[in-house]
Amino acid sequence: MQKNLKKWILIVDDDKDLVDLYESFLELHFADTVKFIKAEDGLEATSKLPFQAFDLIITDLNMPKKTGQAFIQAIKESQMNEHTPVVVITGEETTDVDPQKVTILLKPLDQKKFVDVVANQLKLGKTDQRVAADLLNTFIESGHYLLDKAGGLEVTQLTPLPKKDGEEVEGDFLVHISIKVGKIKNSFLFAFDGNVVKRLAHKNQASSESEYNKIVQAAGDTIVRYSIKKYKNQSIQILNGNIVSKESAEYSKFKRSKGLKIPLRTPLGIMTVYGLM
Repeated sequence: MQKNLKKWILIVDDDKDLVDLYESFLELHFADTVKFIKAEDGLEATSKLPFQAFDLIITDLNMPKKTGQAFIQAIKESQMNEHTPVVVITGEETTDVDPQKVTILLKPLDQKKFVDVVANQLKLGKTDQRVAADLLNTFIESGHYLLDKAGGLEVTQLTPLPKKDGEEVEGDFLVHISIKVGKIKNSFLFAFDGNVVKRLAHKNQASSESEYNKIVQAAGDTIVRYSIKKYKNQSIQILNGNIVSKESAEYSKFKRSKGLKIPLRTPLGIMTVYGLM
């Protein structure tokens, strides 16, 4: 794993003692390179899926309110986490869980095997090689910060959606940021509705389209640099950042790209974060 670039793990079990045990096992091995989110049943865990990207989900099967089987189905139907690897820990028969789609560990849990399985799943990453969850989550958080602090805008995160091949990129102003994390390159687009850009430009008394493009370029740069500051001694390199016109060949390439889009709604319009493949 990349140093200081945390991996996000969701642990789901109605037995709090077991959740604490799993967490202690993993903390001993991974120290501060992982971030844990906990849920006490499948219903609570499902509510987290639309708004949080995880690198790994660990779940029990026999839970109140919503079973593990139903929760796993919700994961596969989730736009944000449909490709997140899943580890099932259970003491029950697993005939209704496809072992080709999840990793199954039986209780009583062997600590070494558990840690090895988790390490391997994190190493393999998303099943479709999506952008790192921690980086994407931080960009979303930074987008909130920018719109709030620089624009004075109240922000509501909408449900993430897939960006399909051939689908137009939403927004009037676009800035593309290419980042390298270790050996992995990630491509992001930040798309802004015109009225959002005008609000961001207001303090600088910008009024022309060329000035708006400069504001958007600065906004994209601010989001990325604010995110990177959270990771000291981290091997994150900004490869490029440039404004994208919808009449350009570059835009045609992004239009053909697949990925994920996360809209951030404000009273004046939407800013959308795209993680592209």
